[in-house]
Amino acid sequence: MQILLNYIWPGNVRELENAVEAAMALAPGDVIEAKYLPSFLLLTQPQYADFYQIPQHFTLKEAENEIIRFTLEKTKGNKSKASRLLGMGLRTLQRKIKESLN
Repeated sequence: MQILLNYIWPGNVRELENAVEAAMALAPGDVIEAKYLPSFLLLTQPQYADFYQIPQHFTLKEAENEIIRFTLEKTKGNKSKASRLLGMGLRTLQRKIKESLN
């Protein structure tokens, strides 16, 4: 479980789902041991420099705005790259940026 928690999951829920399904297919019983997890999980260390923790008191809207701001900062303002990393369309990102300024 700790291996799964430590991984950043850039592919989001789909990547996690695929990793667990693959491990389930390999594990002979009901328990998934580390040796049955995809090898990229075992080789990859957490990338805390690319991880940002949202303060607990933020509203959902404030958290979303902060994640967008952080992603734009990491992509050096590249909205196309930021939208891909966030898993949303470019127009959606542009709209959310505009809304956050109001």
